[in-house]
Amino acid sequence: MKQKKIHITLLLILIWSFSFAQQYINYSIKDGLPSNHVYRITQDYKGFIWIITDKGISKFDGKTFKNFTVKDGLPSNDIWSIRITPDNKIWYFSKANKLGYILNDKVYAFSSKKKKVLYPRAILQAKDSIIFNDGISSFALKDSIWETTLNLTLKNKITPTLKIIHPIIHSTGINNSRDSIFFYKKNKEKKLSTDSKVLNTISEHGQINDSLYINIGAHNYFIENFNKEEVYSFSYTSQNLPHNLKYFRYHNVNNQVQFTGMNFISYLGEKGVLKNTVSIPKNLNAHFSFIDNMGNIWSATFNKGVFMLPKEKQQVKTVGKNKKVQRLKLIKDNIYASIYKEGFFKIIDTLQPIIKNNGFQYSVTHITSLQTTFFSSEYNIFSYKNDKITKLNTPHETLGRNTFARKIIAFNGFLYGNNSFGIRKINSKKFTTEKEYQLNGASSFSKTTSQLFIGNQAGLFRLKNDSIVKLNSNKLFNKPVLSQVNLNNTFTVIGTDGFGAYITDGNTAIFINKTTDLSVQNIFIDSNKSIWLATQKGIYKVIKNKKTYTILHSYFESDGLLSNNTNSVVKKNDSLYVATDLGISILDLKQRRTNQLQGLYIKSIIVNTKNYITDSISIPYKNNNYTTVSFGAINYGSQQNLTYQYKLEPIHNKWITTNTPEINFTDLKPNTYHLELKVTNHQENEILKTVVIVITPLWWQTLWCKIGLFLFISFGIILFNRWTKQSIKESTRKNILKKQKDIEYQLYALRSQMNPHFVFNSLNAIQYFMTKNEMELSEKYLVKFSRLIRMFFDYSREKNITLEQEILLLKSYLEIEKMRFGDDFKFNFNIDESLNLDTKIPTMLLQPIVENAVNHGLFHKNGKGFIDISLKKSPFKNEFIIAIKDNGVGFLKSKEIQKKSIKKHTSRSTLIIADKIKLINESLEWHISQETIDLKGKNSSGTLVLLTFKKIKYDRSNIN
Repeated sequence: MKQKKIHITLLLILIWSFSFAQQYINYSIKDGLPSNHVYRITQDYKGFIWIITDKGISKFDGKTFKNFTVKDGLPSNDIWSIRITPDNKIWYFSKANKLGYILNDKVYAFSSKKKKVLYPRAILQAKDSIIFNDGISSFALKDSIWETTLNLTLKNKITPTLKIIHPIIHSTGINNSRDSIFFYKKNKEKKLSTDSKVLNTISEHGQINDSLYINIGAHNYFIENFNKEEVYSFSYTSQNLPHNLKYFRYHNVNNQVQFTGMNFISYLGEKGVLKNTVSIPKNLNAHFSFIDNMGNIWSATFNKGVFMLPKEKQQVKTVGKNKKVQRLKLIKDNIYASIYKEGFFKIIDTLQPIIKNNGFQYSVTHITSLQTTFFSSEYNIFSYKNDKITKLNTPHETLGRNTFARKIIAFNGFLYGNNSFGIRKINSKKFTTEKEYQLNGASSFSKTTSQLFIGNQAGLFRLKNDSIVKLNSNKLFNKPVLSQVNLNNTFTVIGTDGFGAYITDGNTAIFINKTTDLSVQNIFIDSNKSIWLATQKGIYKVIKNKKTYTILHSYFESDGLLSNNTNSVVKKNDSLYVATDLGISILDLKQRRTNQLQGLYIKSIIVNTKNYITDSISIPYKNNNYTTVSFGAINYGSQQNLTYQYKLEPIHNKWITTNTPEINFTDLKPNTYHLELKVTNHQENEILKTVVIVITPLWWQTLWCKIGLFLFISFGIILFNRWTKQSIKESTRKNILKKQKDIEYQLYALRSQMNPHFVFNSLNAIQYFMTKNEMELSEKYLVKFSRLIRMFFDYSREKNITLEQEILLLKSYLEIEKMRFGDDFKFNFNIDESLNLDTKIPTMLLQPIVENAVNHGLFHKNGKGFIDISLKKSPFKNEFIIAIKDNGVGFLKSKEIQKKSIKKHTSRSTLIIADKIKLINESLEWHISQETIDLKGKNSSGTLVLLTFKKIKYDRSNIN
């Protein structure tokens, strides 16, 4: 048993020593804490760290402290206990007249009915329920009041029973002899024996969850398990803790019970046993510590604030702590370290000195052809061969300093070394100078199979034709060079001072993506041809991706580096050695890296000076509105290496990168916007969050208003169109009436022209009979003529006459003409029986056409004349056809005869008929088309006139 305890003690000593070697991060007043006097630290269910101090409560996201004091509603700044329930309420406890919780960054404080000072001595928690006890009464929050229930004092019990939160056991108590604990059920009690030494020294007690009640004594602790109805009691020493341990306390965080005290943390195991104990460095004087959900260790002090050890740094080994390590070099599986003012060391778990040497240590190089390793420093050059170290006597020493060669390489059968004035060609056997090449500030050089490259603040040079030549074919060659190393037989990697890194063969240059602004202080090429860059901003691993080179991984202080300002880097097997001014960090590359990026949250949304703390808002539109969205990342790694991006849908469809977690928008129009936020860390882990911003329209911007306005405008347009159409219609009506009157006057004038024309022809016929002394015929002709004239004058006063009247008129006329021609003239009417003879047509339209057929068609014909008049329905609605056919000479022949006539009489009847039809068509009552066909055949001739009458459906009453 003693041997076991000795092993445990040694293990604890090792743990404490190892922990002491870790690099804790300190947060204090200078970083934003309200006080360096810290009572406790815990973590809520969103990932925020909560710190209670004597000057208020602080909420921490890894970058910013948000403090809560009496100005924010706390009843007191001196808050000494805290509980967090699953609903993420932050319950605070102190001696004050009010107690309560913080929810969504708002402080809630509640008093008791009697407004008395509240003094919580025992705090009980089960899920979202909180009760506290002051030794006399229990207090539970109900309807925003702390309601009181007196503790029940039972017979033979030295202390009152304490009410607990449990579905079966309602309270617990201690007997007079203080050697037993009682569990009280509905009508039963259960006695459990325990050590009286524990019960006599209880300093802190309380219910930690729905089943466990913990009691802390001076040298012991015991746990009541309500679910199992058991009690577990242990001394501190039984758990490998000091007998006189100070500040022993319990803590429920992230659904795990942790125990802490002066400089240690443990987890609660089965049946009350402590497990996985972690020691805290004694020099921190940490009285309270806990491990968060990422494995980071947080420690509270009474005078130095808070210390935090990231999970990554717990896994990182350090060598040469607080030593300025200038360079690391891997030679045949051995890693050499050059340490300022101390010399050269070999790393084998620890630093083993090889050469003690003051001043700057320049380089360690191995020349394979000589099987020799050279160590170059500010004052000396040493060679190491066959396990023998020799100090070289080099010429050109100034004031005892090494100006011969800061670094030595072999090229084309010679050695070359660089110094402040250029490079030196060295005889490898005699170690004497063969030739010097001037180049001020030659800080680095490297070789490929055929080229020797030299770099200084002016850029990149090479040795060509036994002289140094400046490279100018690429602008990268003009950047100041800090470091370089050959990648292969053709290419070398160049590290610049503030302009990143590139790869070159002396003619072309390939820039390594995402290295802009980096000062590359050292370069290492591993066995896989991966490129490792040691920069002022951490370590970067570069790989080739097709024809380009890009950063694959990056490592910073948050990953375990002692400093982001790195001097050198070496990879051996699966370990990464990084040299800094604070020592060497050794990272296990097989170890899975912890993603410290836990969440993204909204700090505030400010719209026109009004602040909202929510993930979604709905606000009315205001002209020239101004919206600012501030957000943060819960990240206990490096906050400096986060990338912030956003896009506002539907305005943006691509991510926009911003330098700060604050975004501004101006004059957002009424709409529903989805602001997508994204934060990415250097490990390419990302978190996203969506903020809904609803800009509600003003009354005149609403959809209903727009619809109403649209309907109003549409109705107005319709009314305007109707008024316009009515005006146009009225104007048209007046124009039509005027036009119709004009047409009627013109038609009347035409009919007046027709009257003398017909009379003239009729008188010619009478004259003809009289000249032939046919008095009886002339009288008979005159009677018919007078009857026809009467009909003519009657009808000519009418605008329209029926078809029946028109047929009667034509028959009367043709009978007169038959008297004139005798048996040489015949006529015939073919009338469609389905045709309505009451249909009215324009008056005096057909008679002139029939008259033309007689006078110009039959008159010049030799032989008998014949006229056929047919009236029939058209296949189209409201349409009929009148055909007038004669067997005369034809209208073309008739025209020729007229032209040859001695009288040269010009007939106007054809023109009058055409004008009349045109005027009738313009009246919009009829549409009449006329077609004249000259009939020609071997033994026949004649003329056919087709008249198509179409009644237009025009309601004149609309005009009148």
